[in-house]
This record gives sequence, structure tokens and C-alpha cells, in this order.
Amino acid sequence: MRSHKALYRVVMEAQFVAPEAYRAYYRTFAAAYRQQLAQAASRGEISEGQDDEVRVWALMGASSFLGIRYGIWDAETDSGSVAAAASDLMINGLAPRAQKDKAPK
Repeated sequence: MRSHKALYRVVMEAQFVAPEAYRAYYRTFAAAYRQQLAQAASRGEISEGQDDEVRVWALMGASSFLGIRYGIWDAETDSGSVAAAASDLMINGLAPRAQKDKAPK
């Protein structure tokens, strides 16, 4: 993202100048993503979801806005720490962690 900021802008502006192409771009991406999620679930790498379509678009939305915030607006923040925080959210969700994880540090 950080090395191709202009490409990101082209994709975002396509929604106004070529809305069908814009939708097709994201639908194609989502279809491939959905297939990858299904394969990962069949291998036991992730849980089965209630609705893979919703999961895919939620993940794409998170990725998109993290890319805007930390890829375009702020190139100084360590991308590894952003990826780690996003991974933690995807892996552990928002539910409270077990009591042992809440021990004072």
C-alpha cells in the first residue's frame, strides 16, 4: 500500500467514473477470498462461519480502512504492529479474554 498509494486512489475513484468496473473488481476479489476462507475452514485452520459472504466483506472492509489509515495517511507507524493488532482482532475477536489473560503486567 505504502509504495502504491496512487493505485489505491485509482481504485477508489473508479466508483465514480466506472461504477460497474469498481463493483466487479471487489466482487471478483470477494469471490476469491470466499473460496480461500472455505478452503481454510475445510483444513481446520479457521472456524466455519455463519455466512462467508459477510465474513469476506467484513475482512475486506477492515483491510481497506487499515490501508487508508496506516498505508496512506500515516506511513510512519510500523506495519508489523498494525498487522499484529489486526491479526489479534481476527483471531480473538472482541469477546473478553479468559481471566488468566487479564493478569496485571
